[in-house]
Amino acid sequence: MTLFLGRLLPAGGHAGSSDAGDRLAEARTVVAGNPVATAIVERAQALLDNDRERLLATADAFDTAGCRYQSARTLVLAGGAHAARGAAALADLNLAPTAPPRHP
Repeated sequence: MTLFLGRLLPAGGHAGSSDAGDRLAEARTVVAGNPVATAIVERAQALLDNDRERLLATADAFDTAGCRYQSARTLVLAGGAHAARGAAALADLNLAPTAPPRHP
């Protein structure tokens, strides 16, 4: 599944590509029933739509699924005070902090 998601949701800056919405729609059908994979797809959609509220909802979904790293990373992506909470959570996991995305 990870390989398939990687092909649907490439990491190299393709989130703004013209077919990103189509890729996400296809991914939703593939991940149905898998709460972690669904949260990954929903996070990608929230980032594409620049929807912080939806992004934070995916952090809650990751928490519910026990995915502490993914939850913390999502908080960092949300920016602001959320990013500080995410960085603290990453430190609690003994992981190096991640940089929030740069927005033009």
